[in-house]
Amino acid sequence: MSRTKREYKFFTIAQYEQEQEYLSEMHRNGWKLVKITYPGFYFFEECEPEDVVYQLDFNAEGIADKTEYIQLFEDCGWEHLFEFVGYSYFRKKREGEQEDDSIFTDMASRVDMMKRVFKGRVLPLLALFAGIIVPQLALNLNQNDGRLSSLIVILYFVVFYIYVFAFSVFGYQFYQYELKVLERPEQMNKIKTRYFAIFSALIIMSIVAGWCGYRYLNREPEYQYIERQDGFMITGEYFDDLIMKQYELEAGDEIWVSTERSNGIFDICIAREGAEPIFTGNGTLAETFSVTVPEAGIYTIACEGRSIEGSIDFQIK
Repeated sequence: MSRTKREYKFFTIAQYEQEQEYLSEMHRNGWKLVKITYPGFYFFEECEPEDVVYQLDFNAEGIADKTEYIQLFEDCGWEHLFEFVGYSYFRKKREGEQEDDSIFTDMASRVDMMKRVFKGRVLPLLALFAGIIVPQLALNLNQNDGRLSSLIVILYFVVFYIYVFAFSVFGYQFYQYELKVLERPEQMNKIKTRYFAIFSALIIMSIVAGWCGYRYLNREPEYQYIERQDGFMITGEYFDDLIMKQYELEAGDEIWVSTERSNGIFDICIAREGAEPIFTGNGTLAETFSVTVPEAGIYTIACEGRSIEGSIDFQIK
């Protein structure tokens, strides 16, 4: 029974040539590819060391008519292995002293394959990034509902910069590949200009997002505390503090609470010194309610705002 082995390797979607060379080297060392599984495990079976060429092709249209697609390659001597994450894997023994035994006959076909990779793999990521990640990040920056919302914003920032990093890596690899396969100088100048614009846009986007995130996470409270004889009111654009006031109250007094807000959450606690609170609660909507004092004493009204935009009014009657 043949021995088997498993190796973990990571290749980006633009590094198919490096993957091909890796598989060929393994075969020259006596290990032929059997299968690949997520997140990058390569399974090999022991074999006679041979100089075998491995080639990858990304062609969704070909896979749609799989029989004809595979037959086309088999007629040229290629053995079809399997499909994995959109790529078709082929191999055949190197013929004579030929150094470049490739399924691509010219540079244009190599570029066309990379364009298919871009459309099939990168464009969906761009659509997800532009259609979900960026809008959700902007929405959460403008609608703060307290600490949980802050954690969600941080999570979206992490995902945002992961995408930016991935696009930067893919873009640079595509750039290197196109410069390598294109021969005419005028084409190279166009490629350089296009990628300069892409990288500039990524840098500007990252700077703007970072500046917005810094302002969001370091925003100072902006509110007014208005004290009256019968209570107090908190109003402003960003109430993110704890305010505590004490009042001497009689049994039967009522504390009316009225809130009007567009963002954030508030926590309220009303308690007599040395006793259990007579009221604890929080809220996120505009509402009005009252709390009746059960017995005379000095009561503390504590109100903690979490990213409140609007007003909270306490009135003793």
